[in-house]
Amino acid sequence: MTKKCIQCGKHVQASVPVYKRGTVCGTEEDYSKQVICNTCLKSSEEYAYCCCCGEEGAYSTKDMLTDEFSWYCKEHIDESSFEEEEESGWRSYISYIND
Repeated sequence: MTKKCIQCGKHVQASVPVYKRGTVCGTEEDYSKQVICNTCLKSSEEYAYCCCCGEEGAYSTKDMLTDEFSWYCKEHIDESSFEEEEESGWRSYISYIND
């Protein structure tokens, strides 16, 4: 069965499940009913993989932090190379957009 990509709207077989908003470190239980196709995910500014969690699911970038090279879920952010001040700024920004 094909599912509809949340970015392009096309029905695709090769897709990646999208985690529910607010997911910290995703598992299968955290999948939403939405998917994103591989083509859209590569160029998306709204969804990304956590570089530590792997490619089982995509997170909303609003639930992630980046160190300009990679995306991290909130559980794996300590594995990034953020400076303390920069990390604090990102955490404040995420809190702001989630409120």
